[in-house]
Amino acid sequence: MTTKDPSRFVLVSKALRRSGLFLPLALAAGAIAGCGSNSSSGDSQPFPEFEGVWVANSGDDTSSLNCPMEVGLENVPFQIYGTTTTIEAGVLTDLAETDSACLFNYDVMGKIATIPATDPYTGKAPTCTINLSDGMSTVVLDPNPSPVWTFKLLAPVTGQAPTAQIVGAAAATVSLAVTDSSGNPTGQLQTLTPCTFAAQVNIHKIAKP
Repeated sequence: MTTKDPSRFVLVSKALRRSGLFLPLALAAGAIAGCGSNSSSGDSQPFPEFEGVWVANSGDDTSSLNCPMEVGLENVPFQIYGTTTTIEAGVLTDLAETDSACLFNYDVMGKIATIPATDPYTGKAPTCTINLSDGMSTVVLDPNPSPVWTFKLLAPVTGQAPTAQIVGAAAATVSLAVTDSSGNPTGQLQTLTPCTFAAQVNIHKIAKP
């Protein structure tokens, strides 16, 4: 599955630093995400408070990517919720992101939706592959079971749009295209380890289901 996401950031690999070049990489796509065991059969809108179109304003997404062994890649901004995120009723889970950088699925308990540990479509742990703008580099997110990745509805405020907070952590496999001394791609990838991703996003709803 692929979706558009125009948010941007800059990553610098060892190879790029040696050539003195910086590679601007745009988040271009989401991928496969996790699902759980609870079903949303019956009601087409069983969780209307969660469902709809959500957006993060500038400064509301403070998510970051951390590769502590790489100079310049310690806790750098990495925003995967840079545009609107659409939440709809799921098939094998309660909810599904249908328009987002990562198409994660969620099960609901009260005011908190959580990414399940197993994707019922694949029987494997959920992951999200983000393709970067150079066509070769990728970041693969593997949400950690602890702390869990949650979508939490916040207390309503009279006269204001509904708000929510996305918080979570993931192991991140960062693979960057290697360039030669002239800045030309060599066709090889450099995998940076260990890396982690921390999600911290405040969003508000702009459209109902």
